[in-house]
Amino acid sequence: DDDVDVFMPLEDYQKLLKIHYSNGIHKMVDWNTENSFYQPFARLVDTRTVIYEYYFDLGDYRTNVGIDILPIRGFPDDIQEANKLKYENVRLRNEWFFYYIARNIKGLNIVDPRNKIEDEIYRFSFDKSRNVGTVNLVPWIAPKSHGYDEYIELEFEKEKFKVIAGYDEHLKLLYGENYMELPLVGQR
Repeated sequence: DDDVDVFMPLEDYQKLLKIHYSNGIHKMVDWNTENSFYQPFARLVDTRTVIYEYYFDLGDYRTNVGIDILPIRGFPDDIQEANKLKYENVRLRNEWFFYYIARNIKGLNIVDPRNKIEDEIYRFSFDKSRNVGTVNLVPWIAPKSHGYDEYIELEFEKEKFKVIAGYDEHLKLLYGENYMELPLVGQR
């Protein structure tokens, strides 16, 4: 992985998007502010940099080095209903990617799904839900009581950062019990 991912409770994420931050060097971009931005989440970018990413059939997608900012949103209390919704949201995310790739093809009148996706993804509040998660990047759902609404400070590269109190449990959820062990050289 070559970037930093920051997760925010949905309500805070929505406030952040309303700011439309830019200071000339750093700029907040998302699919509503930047027509060429393909991800269904926000990114704080350094406009002095350029990187090329390769996704789908986008070819050389030019962007800036940045920090991905993703919402942690609420899910229903019933875990079966929550998982069903997670997979429906993954389908909606894929619908967005199809739209993004095909939107400029003449004669192909496909409907922009962003409003539908935002309505669905933002339907359950982080603050009011017992289960939380995301459908971006690696989809996951977990009980909020596992430390998603409490924070501690950890040191990284001689700096202190706030992280969720349940960071260890979260990393095990995503990457397994041995997430701290390096893969074998041939699997890196």
